[in-house]
Amino acid sequence: MERTYLPARSWARPPASNPPGYRRDELLERLDLGRGELARWQEIERRPYVPFHDGVFSQFAGYERLDELDWAGYRRRYPNIRRLDRILEAEGDTVNRYKVSKQADVLMLHYLFSARETRDLLRRLGYRAGHELMRRTVAYYVPRTAHGSTLSSVVHARVLARSDRRASWRFFRDALVSDLHDTRNRRSGSDFVAP
Repeated sequence: MERTYLPARSWARPPASNPPGYRRDELLERLDLGRGELARWQEIERRPYVPFHDGVFSQFAGYERLDELDWAGYRRRYPNIRRLDRILEAEGDTVNRYKVSKQADVLMLHYLFSARETRDLLRRLGYRAGHELMRRTVAYYVPRTAHGSTLSSVVHARVLARSDRRASWRFFRDALVSDLHDTRNRRSGSDFVAP
């Protein structure tokens, strides 16, 4: 039987968000998820490692040791740097050496959760999370993202909607134009604009 662990993680939330006892037992049985396994997932949820550097979320542990890319130089030389990975490979280099994101991985957290929910989650995990964490994280990653996927533009549009409406609108329009005109030559038959 294929197991789905996401529901187990959601049950580790405060009791108000847990399903009623009879539904919980039914779900545990249907998922073939024993109480010991559920307890283990609750323990995992309480103890994840969240890396930070320079007062922002890290893309991954060790991200701060990567080199900075000469973004201005690449933007001058190439009119479109969405596929920065291919540009660097053609130059005999690799994107893996630099503080570069193809899409908004770290900012996805702020897309999925409000600033308050993010702070509350981090505090529950034992991390200090002030009001400025989201603003600093967004300001750090926006200029380090190549936007190699339409989803990246949509996420940036949502994340910036409260703090920089002009930039938010530019990212949203970029996502629409990209999907409507296939500016990335990736036609898959499934265009989307996320909410």
